[in-house]
Amino acid sequence: MNKKRARIQPWHDKMKKGIVFTLDALLAATVAASILTVLALSYHGSQYELAAPAQLYQTAQDVLTAMDKQGALKAAFPENDAQTQTRLRSFISNALPAYQGGNLTIEVFEYTPSSSCPSSCRLDGNSPVGAFCTCRRLNTNTGEPCNSNASASNCTQLARAQRMFYDYRGGSDVFGRATLEVWPK
Repeated sequence: MNKKRARIQPWHDKMKKGIVFTLDALLAATVAASILTVLALSYHGSQYELAAPAQLYQTAQDVLTAMDKQGALKAAFPENDAQTQTRLRSFISNALPAYQGGNLTIEVFEYTPSSSCPSSCRLDGNSPVGAFCTCRRLNTNTGEPCNSNASASNCTQLARAQRMFYDYRGGSDVFGRATLEVWPK
């Protein structure tokens, strides 16, 4: 009775090989799905950002807030127009995303207790206690072809945000109004 028995592999030895192949296939499927997801989101994300007016408005508000907090708006009061335009154009170009263009307009007003304006300012209105004068208007475009008067196709979506700023200089109140227009390129 010396028969040789055929050796039968236990079931767990066969399962070890199957688990390795399953894990390998699962890892490959996860990597492929991740790559497809990233590609799909990057394509659709850029389209969404270009098409969302709320996104343009939020960008304009954020840039104006950053300029105000860093003192770039108040610095426009004492500087000459060429210095201000160069500095603000650089600030806007660096702050806006590459797929957006912008135009910043700053108007400087002065309120004086007398009923007359300084010689460099224009009278906008009198009140019983003083005069409201427009002293300067700066326009800083980032170089793209769109502005509020343009009718180009890339200007159909235009967001406009405004921010007021204030300073007291030598006996008079100086106010500024910054208007930033942002559009998709």
